[in-house]
Amino acid sequence: MLTVGVVCIRGASARPGSLEYAVEVPYLTRFARFIEWPDRAFANPGGPVTICILGNNPFGATLDKASASGGGGRQIAIRRPDSNDSAEGCQIVFIGDADAG
Repeated sequence: MLTVGVVCIRGASARPGSLEYAVEVPYLTRFARFIEWPDRAFANPGGPVTICILGNNPFGATLDKASASGGGGRQIAIRRPDSNDSAEGCQIVFIGDADAG
């Protein structure tokens, strides 16, 4: 198990909607199962693992439709903050290509 507070993942330069991003959706949602999250990573003990998408969202609605449970039985929540500053409270951050789209 990996013990962390926040995980950042930088998106590749594949075009949005490509097979590469379809394959990454389960990776993003299941990744949390293998992390031992410290209590301070969440606002409350039963809070969800929040995946934030910064920049271009190459997943479309596929990520929203993904139903998965994160580590420790936590649910998955998806957010799309407008800026780095508003990404507070995210446990996993996917950084999409700001120039793509």
